[in-house]
Amino acid sequence: MIADLKQVTHIIPTGTSKDRILQGLKQHLVHKAVLLVGFDDTLEKNLIVKTARAIDDALRGFAEVEILELETNDVFEIALKLVDMINNERKNNREVMINASCSTSNVGIACYIAALATKATLYTTVSKCGKDKLPKVQLISPFPLKEIPPEQIEILEALLGKGVDSLDELINKMRPHLKKNTTAFNNERARICHHIRALREAGLVETEKVGKNLRVNLNSIGQIYLKGKICSLP
Repeated sequence: MIADLKQVTHIIPTGTSKDRILQGLKQHLVHKAVLLVGFDDTLEKNLIVKTARAIDDALRGFAEVEILELETNDVFEIALKLVDMINNERKNNREVMINASCSTSNVGIACYIAALATKATLYTTVSKCGKDKLPKVQLISPFPLKEIPPEQIEILEALLGKGVDSLDELINKMRPHLKKNTTAFNNERARICHHIRALREAGLVETEKVGKNLRVNLNSIGQIYLKGKICSLP
């Protein structure tokens, strides 16, 4: 029966408090811990690395530990990396939790975005709560994100990666059997224009008029939403 339990990976932005992180881990199953270090210039990197190594020592023999270095302060870049990590762990049939107990402001926001997109469990350790002044682990439930309809998801998938330099290029990617200047092609063009407008208003794509063409790209939020949608599917 124990062998049937799903393996659990905890993704942990590492700050300088080993105890807060471990307090959260103690209240969950832990088979793997991914410690993220070196992505914030408000803390001394050597202190973060020292904390990560101390956590590695504490978990040795109990859980697999991976230490990853990320060099960015961009909230959306961090969120994208988190979503990719969650995707990879789920491909290996692991449940994923995010321990944000020691995350700094930018990383904490990125953790929330990634949890919102992927429906991963996000938690943090709140210090000195209750009469006994004991640390408390608090689950953070994300607010619901408006669902994008399937026909717009299809467009996001077609834009993933490079984007397109024109609507005609997008139609060719999605409906290669349609011939330009036909009624079917023009109808598809009108349909896609409508959905691109909706996706732009939702903040998931960016458009730019270049001559007579409309360049369309998936922005960071669109990438996070799409990847999160893919990895949260049953």
